[in-house]
Amino acid sequence: MKEPTPITDLIGKTHMGRRSAREAEDAYTDLYDYYLNRARALAAQQMGPMLKARRTPTSIAHEALTSCLENAATAPARIASRKEFEMYLCAHVNRKVANAAAHEQAQKRDIKKETPTDETPRAESSVASPVDKAVASELAIQTVRCLFEEPDEPRRAIVVLGLLLEYSPGEIREMIRPLVTEDENGELPLGYSQSSIRQILKKRKAILGKQLSKNAQADE
Repeated sequence: MKEPTPITDLIGKTHMGRRSAREAEDAYTDLYDYYLNRARALAAQQMGPMLKARRTPTSIAHEALTSCLENAATAPARIASRKEFEMYLCAHVNRKVANAAAHEQAQKRDIKKETPTDETPRAESSVASPVDKAVASELAIQTVRCLFEEPDEPRRAIVVLGLLLEYSPGEIREMIRPLVTEDENGELPLGYSQSSIRQILKKRKAILGKQLSKNAQADE
């Protein structure tokens, strides 16, 4: 697949006259066509069967992608490069799926309240089983490969996996091991040691947490 239009062709051109507006519109269409399948693949991997019965991965991907493109066009300070756009899109799709799943669970709880039953509900464990974590790890690796043409770039893979699963730095190192090669000292290439990975994840988690809190307040 050909390279997409540079994200800079879209950023900031929306309000710069008719010619720039036309260029921005062309860039919007090209970027939408390029990223829709990637966003749809990510949504499909994150959605459970019950959610898929009510929502399609395409609809969630469309909502997330159009929102990200509009933000890139109107708020250039937030998204200044292709890498930042891809990470933003990944987190946005994941949040859309999480919100849809939460809405689905709320509806199920409402139905249970309205339907009397003699069965005692079983308590669900909040701790993921080793099998669940293994499946999630494999899905995350597939997601990175699906979304990005350069999955061996350590920082991008680490940040994306951190956004997706909120795993510890050590667990993430194991998950991305098939995607990167360590040097003889056991450190990731390009100077990404375990401490630097921890700092990257800490910063990104803080940013994501603030954004999710704002979104949750806006939805209330």
